[in-house]
Amino acid sequence: MAGLRFAFQEVIDEIDAVSHMARSFLSPEGVEIVLPQLKQSLENIRDYGLGNSGTWGIEENLPLLTVPSRGEYERDGRGGESIVAEITSKWDIAPEGLRSKKSRRSRTFSIAGTATTRIRLLSHPIQDKRLQLAMWRMEIGDDHSPGCHFHLQVLGQEEALPVPNTLPIPRLPGFPFSPLLAIEFVLGELFQDRWPQAAGVESHQSQRWRRIQRKRLLRYLEWQLRGLAESGGSPLTLLKALKPEPGLFMENEAR
Repeated sequence: MAGLRFAFQEVIDEIDAVSHMARSFLSPEGVEIVLPQLKQSLENIRDYGLGNSGTWGIEENLPLLTVPSRGEYERDGRGGESIVAEITSKWDIAPEGLRSKKSRRSRTFSIAGTATTRIRLLSHPIQDKRLQLAMWRMEIGDDHSPGCHFHLQVLGQEEALPVPNTLPIPRLPGFPFSPLLAIEFVLGELFQDRWPQAAGVESHQSQRWRRIQRKRLLRYLEWQLRGLAESGGSPLTLLKALKPEPGLFMENEAR
């Protein structure tokens, strides 16, 4: 089965929306360099011919950083430490499907390999040697991946304990996180009071963001409900084994 499909323009709209909504929560380099590069990289891959693939993401040598959360990861700023989050991502994607008659560019892409977003929580101020406080990854599996298709993994990239890279569990159930939705999740965790207020401000971009994410999450939940209704066995084991159709998040496709 082919990988999940997404519309190029919809993901570009996601980037524009989060760039606007999260501007005051991200470092200046994140707003002025990292997110524009993320958008340009996707537009470049959109121009590839069918049958080609590319890597799209936020590179480790230029991560997306938040501004410091000075205890705001607890309500009323009661957290004990000042921390920042570092976000990187890597999606292997391939243009596919119908091409625009006007521009001859692909309208959709599919996941063609790795689809992971990594979050690191770091002590602040960031010095020459950064102190990592926590790390997890938000991932989308493939047809053969064990555990939930949409899952989170804690650590697992180093050789050392407590969770070495030889131990790929636990794969914790997750939502269908794109790198952009992962950014919102992180901001909601780091800024418990301020982010909900900022995300609730009505604007063209916030309305665009809400439309995209609402559609995806509704389809995700409907897919899980259908799976539970149509099959027997243990519900938890069933949900872990469910694999989505490639067009799960696409308009006007049977799901």
